[in-house]
Amino acid sequence: FGEFCLAHLLLKRNPVMFFQHFIECIFHFNNYEKHEKYNKFPQSEREKRLFSLKGKTNKERRMKIYKFLLEHFTDEQRFNITSKICLSILACFADGILPLDMEASELLSDTFEVLSSKEIKLLAMRAKPDKDLLMEEDDMALANVVMQEAQKKLISQ
Repeated sequence: FGEFCLAHLLLKRNPVMFFQHFIECIFHFNNYEKHEKYNKFPQSEREKRLFSLKGKTNKERRMKIYKFLLEHFTDEQRFNITSKICLSILACFADGILPLDMEASELLSDTFEVLSSKEIKLLAMRAKPDKDLLMEEDDMALANVVMQEAQKKLISQ
């Protein structure tokens, strides 16, 4: 029932809702509070305890939620969230803004699993290639899809 309400009622009213809050979900579900922007809304200790999905024991539950959200993204949103994940999460660790400590381990693990999931791949790239196509043709098709998505993004800005 919850999935139905989210996907068929709320998402219809606000088609970018999942995209806008995806990065926040990664930080919130891991109860990671060291980022200057994310997971900063007021919560009581009780609320944190009740709604936390942090730790290895909850990883499967977190991934189920991430995959559900990604399944409802458009290709443009998938393309953009990949970039946003790299800039908002990975770059913070690479640049030393966020510490590489034990609290970060599950957050980074989730991030890498999301980036390698089939749900984040563009729909056009998930289609099975025809057996008769040569590898070079596949590479060209892939490059064309990426270029088209990038051009759409640049034009829309």
